[in-house]
Amino acid sequence: MNAPTAPDLSRRDFVKLSAVTAGAAALAGLSVPRAFGAGAGSDRIRVGVVGCGGRGPAAAKNCLDSSPGVEIVALADLFPWQVESAKKKLNIPNAKGFSGFDAYQKVLASDIDMVILATPPGFRPVHFAAAIAAGKHVFMEKPVAVDPVGVRSVIETARLAKQKKLAVVAGTQRRHQARYIETMKHIHGGDLGDLVAGQCYWNGVGIWFREKNDPKYPDHFAVEMEYANGARVTSMCRHTPKSTTRVAERVVGTKGVSDCDKGTIRGEKPFAYQAQGKELDPYVVEHTDLINSIRSGNPLNEGEQVALSTMTAIGGRMAAYTGREISWKWLMEGSKLDIFPKNPAPGPGIFTPVPIPGKVELV
Repeated sequence: MNAPTAPDLSRRDFVKLSAVTAGAAALAGLSVPRAFGAGAGSDRIRVGVVGCGGRGPAAAKNCLDSSPGVEIVALADLFPWQVESAKKKLNIPNAKGFSGFDAYQKVLASDIDMVILATPPGFRPVHFAAAIAAGKHVFMEKPVAVDPVGVRSVIETARLAKQKKLAVVAGTQRRHQARYIETMKHIHGGDLGDLVAGQCYWNGVGIWFREKNDPKYPDHFAVEMEYANGARVTSMCRHTPKSTTRVAERVVGTKGVSDCDKGTIRGEKPFAYQAQGKELDPYVVEHTDLINSIRSGNPLNEGEQVALSTMTAIGGRMAAYTGREISWKWLMEGSKLDIFPKNPAPGPGIFTPVPIPGKVELV
């Protein structure tokens, strides 16, 4: 889930993760509830897009829908046909288009105020660092890295962005969704009492892969997080056709239970979120919040927050792959795992063996 956590379930109090199923999956997007080019007053926001697969054009459309005065002026992707497809989807035939591994540099060198980073997440640390170095505001999709080394890089860049007063917003839509925000305010306010447990579910019916010859990774993943106060959170996902779906989050306290996805609390202080009219699309609102922060001169910066969320996911993946318990301190300071190629180039692709707990080394 992408909603905030109460203070006594903070990631900074995180103790350990452990795999609780024999199966592990190639899914790294698992997370838990978290225990200026255009200066102030500027109306026009010129946006570049790096990554024109499925998510890039969708995020660009969300950005265009979010605020007046926004224009997509440059696009980049490894493949030129992806750039042309995105131009058609967004109806921007005159936008600049670049392709190749260095295409992101050409977008950043264009006359843009903000960039949307939506490539596969292994590229995110490098692209994010380049964007902030170029003085651009950033919207970046989650996750923001694939290993602890990448996460640390994102944290460092996010802190630099804060120094440079550049806005950074991540594609963690729940953090911008009214029902989650209001529900979490009640939890933060103590309406659930002391937090003792939680459950996160992303149990779907489809498997995300492109090529029929990809390695057949197991289709389920379950991880238990233990926090310093003894609270435990279970996070699970699976993608099994013709099965019951559950995409939800639940927080348990000494005074009640919250179904965060429904915006409700049951217990001593019940609460039910009531939308004022039609609930706004959080995928659009996250861009509205970003643009407003740029124009107001009070830039949002979610970079470190989403990096810690990503690290939680990576820790869960590492625990499941190795069958080992992992401490948060070791993840943040000790792990040397660095799996993304330093000089990516055209080729057949890299397909790692299916991970087997007990055989995969902890790095």
